[in-house]
Amino acid sequence: MEEWLKPNLKDLTYLNVSVGQRFKQGRYVIVRKLGWGSFGTVWLARDRKEDNYVALKILTSEATGMCKIGSSDELVYAQQIVDWGPPEDCSPPWKRHIGRCLEVFEHSTEAQVTHACIAMEPLAWDLFELSTRSISSWHLPLKICKNVVRQLLVTLDGIHRDMGVILVDLKPNNILIRPQEVLPIILDELISEPPEVRIENPERYPVGLVRYDSLPLPPTRGASEYNLADPLEIVIVDFGRARKPNQIFPEDIPHLAYRAPEVYLGYPCDTSLDIWAFACVTFWLVTGFHAFDWRFGGWEDSETGLEWGLGDIQLGCMADKFERKIPIEMREKSQYWDKYLNEEGNFLHYNVGSEERNLKEEMIFNNNLEGLPEIPTEEIEGWHKFLLRCFQFQPEARPTAAELLQDPWLTED
Repeated sequence: MEEWLKPNLKDLTYLNVSVGQRFKQGRYVIVRKLGWGSFGTVWLARDRKEDNYVALKILTSEATGMCKIGSSDELVYAQQIVDWGPPEDCSPPWKRHIGRCLEVFEHSTEAQVTHACIAMEPLAWDLFELSTRSISSWHLPLKICKNVVRQLLVTLDGIHRDMGVILVDLKPNNILIRPQEVLPIILDELISEPPEVRIENPERYPVGLVRYDSLPLPPTRGASEYNLADPLEIVIVDFGRARKPNQIFPEDIPHLAYRAPEVYLGYPCDTSLDIWAFACVTFWLVTGFHAFDWRFGGWEDSETGLEWGLGDIQLGCMADKFERKIPIEMREKSQYWDKYLNEEGNFLHYNVGSEERNLKEEMIFNNNLEGLPEIPTEEIEGWHKFLLRCFQFQPEARPTAAELLQDPWLTED
């Protein structure tokens, strides 16, 4: 789905961009759409000054405004990354795994609407795209998964310790591949996959909107599928939701499939929020499935008439998967405890035992699905212990990224 397919498009604040359009006094020329997100669109652009290509992230005017009033620090972190210099010059090594920002500037429309722009290094598919195009199946082999997991942990350790921030929005879509040589890929793609303009039903869309499908770059030339024997260097992008620790987060962030229990409970968040999301990503990498059901909406109890919704479902699902209660010690600092739990820590609405399988049973069930490569039993045991270390309800009980790098599941290959 593209941003222009959203039903409330007329109320959104994306910049209408066309191939051939120029930015920064003509320096950057748009040649292809790469992707989009909640806060903006990303385009492949020709850098006429440096005679190469960049990925140009164009924030919505709303996201730009959020940056100006301090509701988002994305531009602050982008400028910080600009100051690091080229990836090959970065020290310590974890900085190599952050998408390189080259320049931050503003673009104003004829109507004097401002959009912040970030020129970045062009990167290839994200992990979600990679998993769907894997030549072996629709999830990644265990050896590749462990390689990705190690790189993620090294990077998270740097983000947490050196930058002192919570990434918040860690998910497969924000983890991209850095090709060994990107220019030959770009030149090949511009010939083989030129941008296509959507022209059907123009009356449904705002005047002046040119609709393009996203065409992310593959990690190798002419790759409709990816050879997983190739070296894989991953890069984390998007600091749009990054925050300093010890805040109460809105209940709608991060993405539902990777959202930690403290967000629902209104418990102060720290860098361990990313560890929970990391564990969710790891489960998805290995199985191709999400660890927790991310259904939208809730139910109404036919006997009491009480409505219970998303938070009840997610917290209850977590309790079932781990076969343990949410620690009563979290109650004092949890602003929304009484919304879901009573004084003893029992659920007000959710019926414990609703889930068919606990976490380990879910692993074994997914491992036995037809068409998926089987994971050895001893691997499942080590992997299960690894995930349970991360999936602690109380944030303070979760290990750091540095501690997880020493886990036997990663070190005993």
